[in-house]
Amino acid sequence: MNRPQKSLVRLALAVHRGLLSANASGRCIELPTGAWQRATDLVARIRRAELHGWLLAAARLRKDLGNVLTTLQAPLVQLERTLSNCLWSPYRASPVDLYEDMASLDEQFQAMSFDSKSQQLAVRTEPITLEARYLGPFEIRLDLRRLATDGPYRVIALDPHPAVSRDGVTHPHVLGEVLCEGDGRTAIRQALTQGRLLDFFQLVVNLLRTYNHASPFVELALWDGESCGDCGATVTADERCICERCEDTICCDCATTCGDCEGSFCNQCIGKCDHCHDAVCSRCLQPCAGCNRVVCSECLDHERCPHCHEQEEPKVLDAPTETAGAAIHADGLGQVVVPA
Repeated sequence: MNRPQKSLVRLALAVHRGLLSANASGRCIELPTGAWQRATDLVARIRRAELHGWLLAAARLRKDLGNVLTTLQAPLVQLERTLSNCLWSPYRASPVDLYEDMASLDEQFQAMSFDSKSQQLAVRTEPITLEARYLGPFEIRLDLRRLATDGPYRVIALDPHPAVSRDGVTHPHVLGEVLCEGDGRTAIRQALTQGRLLDFFQLVVNLLRTYNHASPFVELALWDGESCGDCGATVTADERCICERCEDTICCDCATTCGDCEGSFCNQCIGKCDHCHDAVCSRCLQPCAGCNRVVCSECLDHERCPHCHEQEEPKVLDAPTETAGAAIHADGLGQVVVPA
């Protein structure tokens, strides 16, 4: 896209005014409230997963929390270092510098736009493909009014192909339109501080074109996986089990085999025999006609459980035991044996 020179000049001047306005606001002391709120939400979700025994889901959420804490630490350290000398000093970028940046952005990106009312400068990338996985084009939208805050820009999927297990992950390193900057955070903040907008957009695009195997929100290998209905863990097509009653996808760790029909079931569709306590699916459990306990077929005899059969058996009195020694005869009472 090649804009006329006059159009680029007007754009550069408008962006320059926006940068000066943001600088004049004096917001040099800003806490990373956005990252803190995300961390708070993740902690609540981790506690809920642990309470329900969803260990795999809890492990995945703890990994997400680690990524968010990484983005939280950097601005706190930066704020501590700059309290005595406000970071937002007058921008070094001149209108000429910004004109050159606008011209380069207009040439390098699929599209570029600036909304003077909202003070948002946006560029559109080419479709991103990582390891043969098509993720579509993204829009990087920078809010010039929020340069002194945490997260002044968003990364928006224009043709979203999110991970199956997490709709909010449109890129392995983008969660809810927030990019995990990792080691690139310092360079990005410096570019914004100095008004080097071309460098800023190039840094962000390079992160989108790169896949870091160590810290994705969802691994590309699991992009088309499914979420376990019990624990929430991502399950690939080769590893998944299907509950034979509700047909939900479950992971192998959560699948339970019925002791009667030997089918695989989720936690919601598996029960327990009230007598032998074996895992039995709900359709194989039968109520006892006597006490209404639900028992498996092995424990049900003539529609009654072993407990009811025990209660119904008649009590047999014990036969009297014979007295040890010689038998006593009534007609020999009082007689004495005389030797011959």
